[in-house]
Amino acid sequence: MRMRKWLTGFTFLTLLTTGCAHRGESVTVKYVPSSSLPSEVTLRRGGDFALFYDDSNKPEIPIRLRAGETIGFDEGKDGRVQAVAGEFRINLPGDADQACWRRLSTRPD
Repeated sequence: MRMRKWLTGFTFLTLLTTGCAHRGESVTVKYVPSSSLPSEVTLRRGGDFALFYDDSNKPEIPIRLRAGETIGFDEGKDGRVQAVAGEFRINLPGDADQACWRRLSTRPD
């Protein structure tokens, strides 16, 4: 029982202290400078997603994707980190310490 409380507390603290951890929205994939690239996942369910920078609550890039499309981060031809969602690609701004794609809603495909 004591171990369960410790793990619950640790998980909660981790979510509070990491960027891109916001209630009611799930992180699909996250980028921090120590991330290995490419860091992409294939979606099992489509939906509305948004790209967030650092600890901001402001969605920078909203996009709708279908099941089977990929979302994440990759290295562009110029060596810069790019956010990727389906066919969409955009360079991360140089002053962004981290970024994440978050699911905003689930939509049937």
